[in-house]
Amino acid sequence: MTKIKRLWLLLWEQCNRTCEYCCNKQNDLSNLRTARNLFEYDSIILTGGEPLVKGMDVLGIIDDVRKNMRKDARLYMYTAKTDNIDLFCMALDKLDGATITLHTQKDAENFRRLIAVASHVFEGKSMRLKVFRNVRHPGDLPPQFRLIDNIVPLAKCPVPDGDFMRYEPGMLFSSTVIGKLVDGITERSNTYLYSEHEGNVVLFSRFDDNQVLQISHEPYNYPTISASIVHMSDYELRRHIIDDYSGWLIVKSAVGSPLPTDEGGYIEDTEDM
Repeated sequence: MTKIKRLWLLLWEQCNRTCEYCCNKQNDLSNLRTARNLFEYDSIILTGGEPLVKGMDVLGIIDDVRKNMRKDARLYMYTAKTDNIDLFCMALDKLDGATITLHTQKDAENFRRLIAVASHVFEGKSMRLKVFRNVRHPGDLPPQFRLIDNIVPLAKCPVPDGDFMRYEPGMLFSSTVIGKLVDGITERSNTYLYSEHEGNVVLFSRFDDNQVLQISHEPYNYPTISASIVHMSDYELRRHIIDDYSGWLIVKSAVGSPLPTDEGGYIEDTEDM
């Protein structure tokens, strides 16, 4: 069974509560990488802080993330804030589901009001309800919910199952560009390599024994896709990739001799040809 590749996406660190056992307090978030390429993930979870603490701002972020992820991927949110029913419903409408956490009895009362007046918003969604010990939750939950109760604070939070990165506006690499490169060009049987590094993409596609089409997109430096035809033999192309793209991750490759990579699939600079 193929393992689902997950991304935990930190929207911001701001939160409307100051839990002593908050996992964010146990980790240095200042060194989190900024997310660029969402195309490789099967599941993306929006988290914080509290995703709903900045009001309507979260709706634009959800739209941005959804636009730049795969259409078959799933988008979820972790939240403990259901007091603003309208905002919660508007956010959930754009998501595939959410996990709601009840830390206090006040949270439980807010959640009870939510399901009393807006239970229809859960239709077709994947929902989880996490309830801390000593918090009484409504016993009759909508059928879309999976209940996890009697939660106790942990002295050390477990490492998230998947990658953990930070969201920054305008930094996501367009899935439209990636989609055209991966789904369109790589359908050619003679595509040599598609690689990605920090949001930059390069693709090589051989036309004949001497000509190679190189397509590149580097959003940090250039706003558009660049393309050029270079004259290279197979050996010269392999040498060019190893010399100039060492450290890049091979996201997708087709025909051609295997390139030297480490265990993580990153191109290694080696003379072993």
